[in-house]
Amino acid sequence: MRSAALHDLLLVGAHQSDQLNDVHGQQENNRRELDALSARVAALTQSAQRQPDQANTAVPRAESIAPVPDREFAALLADARRAYPHVRHPARLLPAALHVQAIGRHQELKTAVCQSRVLNRTEVVVSGFAGLLSAIVSAVCVDVPKHPGWLGGKPEAGGPLSNWVKDQINAALPDAARRNWERASWVPYDASHSGGLSNPVVGLSPNSHRFQSLGHDPLVGLIIGVRDLMLGQFTAIDKMGNVVVNQIGPGVGFWEALLTFVVHLASDVTTTRGLPVPLMPLLQFVQVGSFGKQGYTVADISRQMYRSGYDLRHGVAMALPVLLTEVLVRTFYLFEQLRAGKTLKEALPLTQPKLRRMLLIAHGVAAAGNAGKVILTRNPLAINAPQWVALAGYAIPEATWQLWGKNQAVQRLIDEDFEVFDALYRQQEGPQGTFRL
Repeated sequence: MRSAALHDLLLVGAHQSDQLNDVHGQQENNRRELDALSARVAALTQSAQRQPDQANTAVPRAESIAPVPDREFAALLADARRAYPHVRHPARLLPAALHVQAIGRHQELKTAVCQSRVLNRTEVVVSGFAGLLSAIVSAVCVDVPKHPGWLGGKPEAGGPLSNWVKDQINAALPDAARRNWERASWVPYDASHSGGLSNPVVGLSPNSHRFQSLGHDPLVGLIIGVRDLMLGQFTAIDKMGNVVVNQIGPGVGFWEALLTFVVHLASDVTTTRGLPVPLMPLLQFVQVGSFGKQGYTVADISRQMYRSGYDLRHGVAMALPVLLTEVLVRTFYLFEQLRAGKTLKEALPLTQPKLRRMLLIAHGVAAAGNAGKVILTRNPLAINAPQWVALAGYAIPEATWQLWGKNQAVQRLIDEDFEVFDALYRQQEGPQGTFRL
């Protein structure tokens, strides 16, 4: 129901209420005048020392009152608008008691909406525990796989979970098969240096060419890489954050480009440098910041992180503690719903508001633990990117709900209330849309 229609009904109702109050006031005045007149008649009768005649004291028989004619709502609205030409909101015409009732009803609806997301103590504790366990696993077991060291430092053994994941992925694709796939999926954006390029790419080297080539990003490459294959181009980001495009050769059709893109990525996963973490190459555009004695920018640090082993295989290892959080919280929620008497279909932990809030708490605790690890070690390689992505995935909808969604949900319930009122109103309508006063 549109607010304009509600305003019209409020305006008409307020006008009719005022008219009824006027009639009631006039009746009270008439009654007081009649009582005064009766008292004077009684006084005159006593002074004349005679009893008043029964006929004179009898209350006159009330004459029948003609029924109020039916009127169109448009006519009632026109009268109301003429009576209140300067009223911006008709609710201001209603009695204070109605305002109090409306506010009370609004609070009831708001409580009902918010109650679906309120967590009890057990749910908060379980969420916090799941996040804490994930943070511990991430801090102890996840670290960039064995590498020479950050910024030329001493070699590091890497995290046990990260090393294990890297070994398992490498074992899944033997070198002989990888080379065959690589030969069968040549791409124009695989140059490892600027030699032979018409437009040199500053900073392009064998250690960073997959990080600087946008076609090697597992997500960005779905657009840029496939496009490069179709056009025969090489799109890269140079050390200064500029996009450089080179024409390499003829292009191919869409489906051939898509298949070549997928096979080439698979052949690069197990190379020494591997593939970059999805979307991380875009940090090369962030040419700001001054970190360390050398004054590195965010772009510089991201490129050096990749060269130190922060690749897609490490991204899989970082995602495992995040997956652990999801499994623990969702399993607890499933059994809680089943214990409450819900069916398996109703209890499935999919997108319920309370479940999302539990996951937000769990991932918030895990992300806080990861932030503590980064601060204590002062090592950007300790950043768990999937953990922060997961936190953002739950925090943004929660913030949106708090800012707008909650009020919209309450408004929907108010609209439902008004629809009930409107249905009752229409039941009182006379023929052809007239309303009986």
